[in-house]
Amino acid sequence: MKKNTINIGILGLGTVGQGTMKILQENKEFIEQKIYPKKIILKKLADKDKTKILPDENFYKIFTNSAE
Repeated sequence: MKKNTINIGILGLGTVGQGTMKILQENKEFIEQKIYPKKIILKKLADKDKTKILPDENFYKIFTNSAE
């Protein structure tokens, strides 16, 4: 049985991690067109800095300071 979702986790939210998160957000529809019928889901965000300011309030629901 094939999965129809690709779960993505980002470890580290510095310049590269936040850039990756931004690209995934801005290009979600385009990426999903290329991988149809699969969908991408940003599942977890991790950074050792608990006070990291995220661009969207909803990201705090999937944010952790543990890489496990």
